[in-house]
Amino acid sequence: MSTIKYQKNKPGFTITELVVAAGIIAMISVMVVVNFRGANQKAALDNEAERLSTILRQANINSLIGLTVAGARPVGGFGLHLVTCATDCFYWLFADGDSDHLYNDINPDEDDTLIQRFGTLDDNVYINQIILPLPVGQPQPASLDLVFLPPQGLVFINGATTYSEAQITLGFKNTSYTKVITLDSKSGRINIE
Repeated sequence: MSTIKYQKNKPGFTITELVVAAGIIAMISVMVVVNFRGANQKAALDNEAERLSTILRQANINSLIGLTVAGARPVGGFGLHLVTCATDCFYWLFADGDSDHLYNDINPDEDDTLIQRFGTLDDNVYINQIILPLPVGQPQPASLDLVFLPPQGLVFINGATTYSEAQITLGFKNTSYTKVITLDSKSGRINIE
């Protein structure tokens, strides 16, 4: 008969040490996955904010260079129409044909020319809020028209030059991530925060 001898001083890991190591690895893995997902959500929001600001700049450039639509310069300039939304969000780049500096979304073919309709790049990004400097107690609008009038690119916000700025807040669904795009009506400057 052979006997089994146990050696107490032999190097190795105990079960307790293995369980603790596996737990640490599991916690680190969860943190990496959560941070990676959050980074992707923030990147999608950043991309959409940059894209929206680029579309705004394009409307301004169209007015500054005197771009023509159907052989004529639009009398009301070029603009962007936005509506707050939770899903299926779009922006409308348009040429204002009737000088009201608003997008006629009821019958756009009548006065205004739709140049391009842009959908959000990620379905989880949405237009959370539109903020104008309004008197206390007055509700914020659900839609926003930002129009640049040629040849100097004068900014009209919802058909008026009286607003000093407009803010568009983009959000990512089921998170607290937001990006705020601010258009200064006096300088035409576009900031992303």
